[in-house]
Amino acid sequence: MDWLTLSLVSALTQATRNAVMKSLGHQLDEYINVFGRFVFLLPFAAAATAWSGAPAIQPGFFWACFLFGLSQTAAALALSKALLYGDIGIVTSLQKLSVVWLVILSAFTLGEVPSPLGLAGIGVTLAGVYGLNVSRARVSFWEPVRTVFTDKGQGYTLLSSLMYAPSVVTFKWAAVTSSAPLATLGVYSAAALCILPVTLYCSARHFREIPRLWKSFFSLGLFAAISSLASAEAYRLVLSSYVESVKQTEILFAVAMGYLFFRERERLGEALLGGAVILAGLVLVILGGGGASCPSAAGRLPGDGVEIRRATPRQSPGGRPGRCEGRKALDWLTLSLVSALTQATRNAVMKSLGHQLDEYINVFGRFVFLLPFAAAATAWSGAPAIQPGFFWACFLFGLSQTAAALALSKALLYGDIGIVTSLQKLSVVWLVILSAFTLGEVPSPLGLAGIGVTLAGVYGLNVSRARVSFWEPVRTVFTDKGQGYTLLSSLMYAPSVVTFKWAAVTSSAPLATLGVYSAAALCILPVTLYCSARHFREIPRLWKSFFSLGLFAAISSLASAEAYRLVLSSYVESVKQTEILFAVAMGYLFFRERERLGEALLGGAVILAGLVLVILGG
Repeated sequence: MDWLTLSLVSALTQATRNAVMKSLGHQLDEYINVFGRFVFLLPFAAAATAWSGAPAIQPGFFWACFLFGLSQTAAALALSKALLYGDIGIVTSLQKLSVVWLVILSAFTLGEVPSPLGLAGIGVTLAGVYGLNVSRARVSFWEPVRTVFTDKGQGYTLLSSLMYAPSVVTFKWAAVTSSAPLATLGVYSAAALCILPVTLYCSARHFREIPRLWKSFFSLGLFAAISSLASAEAYRLVLSSYVESVKQTEILFAVAMGYLFFRERERLGEALLGGAVILAGLVLVILGGGGASCPSAAGRLPGDGVEIRRATPRQSPGGRPGRCEGRKALDWLTLSLVSALTQATRNAVMKSLGHQLDEYINVFGRFVFLLPFAAAATAWSGAPAIQPGFFWACFLFGLSQTAAALALSKALLYGDIGIVTSLQKLSVVWLVILSAFTLGEVPSPLGLAGIGVTLAGVYGLNVSRARVSFWEPVRTVFTDKGQGYTLLSSLMYAPSVVTFKWAAVTSSAPLATLGVYSAAALCILPVTLYCSARHFREIPRLWKSFFSLGLFAAISSLASAEAYRLVLSSYVESVKQTEILFAVAMGYLFFRERERLGEALLGGAVILAGLVLVILGG
């Protein structure tokens, strides 16, 4: 995985870790919480170290661990005091400015100097995070800064943010002088030893509660370990300030978790605006950090003269240099996840439109309103050389995608949505078979196992939501008209993926998207004119929805096309099965569809386990 994916994984698990800490905070105090976070992380870090093997330890590793223990403990204790004396919204806003100190400190200690574009991205990201926090706190923009000089809580916050920066620098120092797992084990062992006497003095009475709350502490340690391991590996690939900027997305995950689990009702407009600014900053960071994905001697380690050396490019089987680990910030995994998220968002817009229009105009809008964005992307990237087969690929995609969309609309008309969705997801099975014969794509055994596990998770989650037996969707293929249409849709979806990839590898991702969806729009047009002519007059009134539909459809398709160019199409489609998790969250947030949490978590765990196998196999 590249540094961007690792940073996002770290942000998500850090937000989850904080949600567990918040839950524990209702029963215990902040000292035992921090102690639990440091200590219960260690078994997972030790297991990761044992699994990866002990690396050669370079000079400075033990100093890095010792200094991390001091700075991380000081930062955690100062933050707990700040939250005790100050308003949480203002504290969070001011504490996020720690990235500013990190940029300065890492420049002097590690020799890490962000590019101008990367520096702009860090600034924009911080503005988004800071603005979202002060907006949630219902205070003026400069209130957190002003109260540094008038409020005791903000003084502690400033101290916490100042101490957080050296903890990042020393964590990176430990990671590049050993390995990500050993660094995590070392620095948090030191932090646990530092926090232990404070916890014994302030929270000794709470130690007896640990056995009763072992599940929460186990979860706390697991998520803290994943977050720290992902951060450590990301630090080894790119500037620490870039990693911490991407990890600011934690606030978006935290807002969602607060909404879902703690009934904290945020104003949606604020969250979307803040999120848009943060994501704009991330784009700049990614563009500015793309070349730094393979850290140069960008880095000297303090005190010992040890350099952070440039990662060596991978060699392809033929001996040619492959891309450097992390060289391409948006690799196939990231692209597939982006495609899944925007596909779920596109479907949410289609569902909203479906309450006012019918399925034909919906599909037509998705195909047609995508085209201006695809045309703009093609113009921006330049026209590539078109290889033989491109126009055939576009034509066949138009036929297969239109047939798949129309069959699915009929299936949803006659069948139960949960059963339809379950059976339709089996299209990946047909894709594996078809792509093997047409594209010569044969997944590795590990990748094939991952595809199977992912499909089992998606299928199981859908049948569970539909409240039917596991084999019901398969059985009803032979007894239910709706499932016959579903089977037809899944059979036609596989050739649409194969032909889309065919178009992408014979041109470019933007031109392929423009070409295949132009063909699909021409195919769906006569059907829409025949079945939904009366709805065309509604398009101007609903232009915002159709604009959003086209935008999200374009992003999803462009990301898929680029991912197809990098890896097997069946791997991409397996990762895109995460769409169901995004869809469950959106259904909960926007359509008041209340899922059973246990089902979603179990299904999500199985899907993610499958993704790990796909990633290892791919």
